[in-house]
Amino acid sequence: MVCRSWPLPLFVDVRRDITSKKNTPFVYADAGVNFLWLNFIQKEQKQFPSSSPGLYYDLGLGLKLSGKNNRGFIVSAGFSYKQVKEKVKYGWWPAPTPQLESENFQHYNYLYRRIIIKIGFVL
Repeated sequence: MVCRSWPLPLFVDVRRDITSKKNTPFVYADAGVNFLWLNFIQKEQKQFPSSSPGLYYDLGLGLKLSGKNNRGFIVSAGFSYKQVKEKVKYGWWPAPTPQLESENFQHYNYLYRRIIIKIGFVL
């Protein structure tokens, strides 16, 4: 059962300009936890998975092009990693027993790895 994992990471962002010029390259790093975001119907389903937060990070390089009043554009490229863990309970056992209850779960560990290109505007 695949669930949506919308961009719902809680993270810290660190950026560092490489030079002190107006137009400068920069490096960035984001790190935190990624949460699974379920909609109302998914939460109400009995056999829907329970989830736990996973690791999130994003590392990359960019270029800041500043204009008047330090406004401008930024372009960056990097690598992103998100993780979500799920535990799905299956209710198809004929007669639940304490021994079968512990074996009645399937564990999933989803890893999302991607190359990212970002374009933005700095106010």
